[in-house]
Amino acid sequence: AATGEGQVTATGAGQAAATSAGQVAEIAGVEVMASILEIYLPDYAYRKSEALTTRRGNISSATVGLYPAADGYIGIHAMPKNWPQLVEAMERPDLAADERFADNRARLRNDDALSAEFFLWTTSTTKAEAALRARKHRAPIAPVNGMRDLLASEQLVAREFFREIAHPEAGTYAYPGPPSRMPASPPLAGRAPLLGEHTAEVLVAVLGLTARDVALLCAARVV
Repeated sequence: AATGEGQVTATGAGQAAATSAGQVAEIAGVEVMASILEIYLPDYAYRKSEALTTRRGNISSATVGLYPAADGYIGIHAMPKNWPQLVEAMERPDLAADERFADNRARLRNDDALSAEFFLWTTSTTKAEAALRARKHRAPIAPVNGMRDLLASEQLVAREFFREIAHPEAGTYAYPGPPSRMPASPPLAGRAPLLGEHTAEVLVAVLGLTARDVALLCAARVV
């Protein structure tokens, strides 16, 4: 995968065909999501610009939506079986006994009232606190991360997903790595070439030209 003036690539694509020996491919879901953000992560890396500034919820279920937190947004996506864990994480077990929210249909009918409870809780907590509660109670709650959050993610940092790559013209920036890892073929990190940087090498090694031929082409401004 290549991004801007830096690139982190996975090697060994043809290893199985060449050696008949396969290997384990390690794929982390969080890295897959981080690697398909298209322009957003590079845009933040270069310009510190948050492209995603608005949030919209889901009107098909009362327990699916994005809600403002003290420092951003929190996502809630609770299936009926997750409702008990959700209210425990919110420290609101009384909601489980509330007839207005007795089942999924009831929760949808009383969406305004339930949303008010969600807003009351989410606005009083931070994204990190919500994530801790979600892990503790195995509740379907997650922070909505911006690009700055991803670059500082403990999990992504611990897995060394981002690599700092220096480029002589663009500078040094953090670039996402490949979402899959193979022990026998670790990813290689390196910068993108400059314009014409390898022209002479290609002309000699690939096309078989001599150094004199290259010099003549350069002098004639052909290359």
